[in-house]
Amino acid sequence: MTIKLQVNQLVYLVVAFLLLIATMIFLIIPQWNIYNAKKQADQGHSEAKVALLQILEDDTVFETQKWNIIQEYMLIQPVERFNVFAGASFSQVQLDHSKIINFTWKEKLPYLKQYVKEGPLDDYFVLAVKQLTSYYEEMNQSDLAKQTLDQASERAASSYSLYYNDLQLERVDFAINHKEYTEANQLLETFDEKLEKGDYYWHAKIGQRQVEIAMKQGKLQEAREQVNVILNEYKQAEENDDTIESEYTTDVYESLVSLKDRIESSINNPTTSTVKGRIMYSDGKPAANVGVILRNESDIHYGALGDERYFTTTDKDGFYEWNFVESGRYQVILGFSFDQINGWTYPSTMDDWLTVGDQLEVTKDITLRPLIEIDSPVNQAKITTDTVHFSWEPVKGAAYYQLHLAVDIDDGSGSMSSPFRSHIATNEIDVPVEDLYDYTVGLSMSGDEPGSVDPITLLAFTNPNNRFSWSVDAFDEHDELLTRSNGYRLGNDTIGHLPFFYLKTRTLTEADQLLLDKKFTEALKAYKTNPEDKHSQRMIKRLEELDE
Repeated sequence: MTIKLQVNQLVYLVVAFLLLIATMIFLIIPQWNIYNAKKQADQGHSEAKVALLQILEDDTVFETQKWNIIQEYMLIQPVERFNVFAGASFSQVQLDHSKIINFTWKEKLPYLKQYVKEGPLDDYFVLAVKQLTSYYEEMNQSDLAKQTLDQASERAASSYSLYYNDLQLERVDFAINHKEYTEANQLLETFDEKLEKGDYYWHAKIGQRQVEIAMKQGKLQEAREQVNVILNEYKQAEENDDTIESEYTTDVYESLVSLKDRIESSINNPTTSTVKGRIMYSDGKPAANVGVILRNESDIHYGALGDERYFTTTDKDGFYEWNFVESGRYQVILGFSFDQINGWTYPSTMDDWLTVGDQLEVTKDITLRPLIEIDSPVNQAKITTDTVHFSWEPVKGAAYYQLHLAVDIDDGSGSMSSPFRSHIATNEIDVPVEDLYDYTVGLSMSGDEPGSVDPITLLAFTNPNNRFSWSVDAFDEHDELLTRSNGYRLGNDTIGHLPFFYLKTRTLTEADQLLLDKKFTEALKAYKTNPEDKHSQRMIKRLEELDE
């Protein structure tokens, strides 16, 4: 059978085939690439970053899809302004970890600049402006930070007023942080004139900034008069206007009340002081745009999320300052972005207190130091010898080191640690395995009863199937902490060796297995059948101590 095609039919077939190829090239393949890259990213694959960057440079990908990728994987929304809070008494990480891709600033900078210039005017636009401004501040490029804020504010002026208002306050805060109080007040006056009479929330925010400026200039009586006027106006507005949304009014009202309390306390307490200092990296670079919280000892164990009484950010040269600080004992808590703290540590200990008393000025300078690089044991090493050799890089100025050991709990999602050896004179130490077997880091319990103890923590370092980790601190001759190995390592250049190891010099006994199954009575009986065995003696003592 012969099929005859006319010329025009053949042309149609060729055109259809070419259209199919074009569709594949310009639509189907790019969409598949996007799907595959996002899938890799959501599963944490290292190849995802390269794939996403390629998509952002692909001219066949729709602009809206590119904006979406920037939103999801570059403009990660922190819970608060800073990703990490670090202090003497606690460390706190704040971030939605669902889609973390560690783009370097070199990689993401052009896309954030593009988003600010051309991207959709939405919440991510404001976030891009804030992150870009923060980056320029950290790079000591305040002129570019100010330019970014001004241009973004101008672009947002024609859009939904919420984004414009938010950026206006960012411009004001920028001026305040640079002690440009005249410019800040001018911006506030211009902003206030553009608002409608019923914009109570934003009027109150403007008043709050004006009061803060007066306080920074030492005009406490003026600040008190201003805050009382604002509070009275705001309360009257709440009573007379049912359209005010309570979720906004509660936020701003509580902030104003807190501000008033600070002013009254400063006026009534003549023994207030100025607390100031400078935060630097040990390589001489100033730590710009770092959050600084001064926390009284009565509030020291609360998370760093509230309306802080003494909060500020460092300027481009790393300086910070609070005025009218009341007498008391305080600790300094620092807030960082991941980029600021990556590979560095804020060396502070539980007894690192700042005493504010009758003195007019108190200075607290802080030096951020690079994390200690560890050498062995690392990277899931399986120890089969009678001793474990711990070693790490020497730290300049260190008089001694302290070794910490940790036991994995909750299937590796958590750990318990405690100091193991202190005053180690050199950057290495050999520890007999039996010493590790004799050591525990404490007990993890889900309740008050002895039966609620996690058997993993009872076996501790005698469990050949569990993973252990270690870290080291360096101290100077005055017992001041210099640096540590444990910290935030987020880039390929800072990740270093992983401090994990296993002790494989013994195997689990039948009694050990009974213990892991939470059959504590049976386990104790099984250990007692072998009373001459050193491990059995060790475990009998631990189990009997549970009932004491």
